[in-house]
Amino acid sequence: DPERASDVLTEMDPDDAADVMGEMRPHEAEAILTEMELEEAEDVRDLLTYEPESAAGIMTPDFVSVAPYLTADEALAQLGRVAEEAETIYYVYVTDPQTRRLLGVLSLRNLVLSPRWKLVSQLMNADVARIHADEDQETAARLLDKHSYLALPVVDDQDRLLGIITADDAADVLLEEAG
Repeated sequence: DPERASDVLTEMDPDDAADVMGEMRPHEAEAILTEMELEEAEDVRDLLTYEPESAAGIMTPDFVSVAPYLTADEALAQLGRVAEEAETIYYVYVTDPQTRRLLGVLSLRNLVLSPRWKLVSQLMNADVARIHADEDQETAARLLDKHSYLALPVVDDQDRLLGIITADDAADVLLEEAG
């Protein structure tokens, strides 16, 4: 029934829940989405708007981002508050708080080991590999595999960070492609 299904899907990562919902008839999926918690249902609805074979079709909206003007200490405190919600925290994305534009990336390791007073903008790498939401998921998977990334940011036409594709999702795509 929709109530039990919503409980199960709420426990799943949003990208996996969207995959399951994408296989259902629209009225069945909507019945389940109505039973889900609002935030989780919105994430799944957003993911369902993308083509299933696109990069955005396999991304997760559960990533961590920080503002460039935070100190390393402030960024770590923020990560402590949101880390449980993220699918992975190996990479910390730096975004403009007003526009959500992707400005840079830094590894959690570098953030932890940096002087606490340094600004995120001084620590980040501004040369970030990214993929556009509409690009093919296989292109994204090959890019992740080629560079051994753990995650790849997905952006829209305005370079706003929409989500990330994790290495495990990329591996699934490559296995499906090979099989």
